[in-house]
Amino acid sequence: MNEQTNFGSTPGNIANNGYAAMREGWIYYRNGGDGSSFYKMRTDGSGNAKLCGDAPAFINVSGEWLIYSNCSDGRKLYKLRMDGGGAGIKLNDDISGFVSLVGEWAYYCNGSDGFKLYKMRLCGSGRTKLNDDCCGYANVSGEWLMYSNYGDDYKLYKIGLDGGGRVKLNDDMSAHINAAGEWVYYCNWNDGKRLYRIRPDGSGKAKLSDDGCTHINADNDWIYYCNESDGGKLYKMRPDGSGKVKLSDEHAEYINIAGEWIYFCGADGTGGGLHRMR
Repeated sequence: MNEQTNFGSTPGNIANNGYAAMREGWIYYRNGGDGSSFYKMRTDGSGNAKLCGDAPAFINVSGEWLIYSNCSDGRKLYKLRMDGGGAGIKLNDDISGFVSLVGEWAYYCNGSDGFKLYKMRLCGSGRTKLNDDCCGYANVSGEWLMYSNYGDDYKLYKIGLDGGGRVKLNDDMSAHINAAGEWVYYCNWNDGKRLYRIRPDGSGKAKLSDDGCTHINADNDWIYYCNESDGGKLYKMRPDGSGKVKLSDEHAEYINIAGEWIYFCGADGTGGGLHRMR
């Protein structure tokens, strides 16, 4: 998966709790072997080092900073220097989920305000509510935020990064939303959690697989997913649904991609049992 230099992480990782992120040869990750503390290592596995004792989620990289939801402090938004110098700095008092960065702005679902979408500058200023929907699985696609509208039976919506242009895109119960290239992928709970895709304008909707899918992580080459039709094991397929391959016999959740590595959680889904494989 290619790094996204204009963004803090990839949409696929953010859709999967953002337990790992990569930038310039380094992987920043949540280490389940040390109390879910914040670590970094080089992409070849060397240079493994603890950054701080915070348990991070929705890890993003911006300049010299790591932006993350601090699970050790009620999922409030924090930033930390990439070298780990000093303690993390709190940016807000909101329960901050599905955190995505675009330029100097962080976008997140605010659990302290009914999971409405908010944005805030990375310095902590400019905190703004963008909508009044109860939102989950928020994902950035170009100039849009895609999200599952819990207040409208989990249907897929989009809204501009400025809070304008709110549009409903489908009538499906849409979970594990993942924007990649010209498509938005999601699990359709109205159709047995089958994997679907749709364009950001609402056209081209198609079912890609008859597997029951969760925890999608897609890029332009592959879609990685947990196959509930095969005990939650890790699979991949091409963006058109072809080329399905099983990658592991382990039950997997919360798939994160960093360089040539796949990170995933065990059955408890807490990040405490984070595994990796090529």
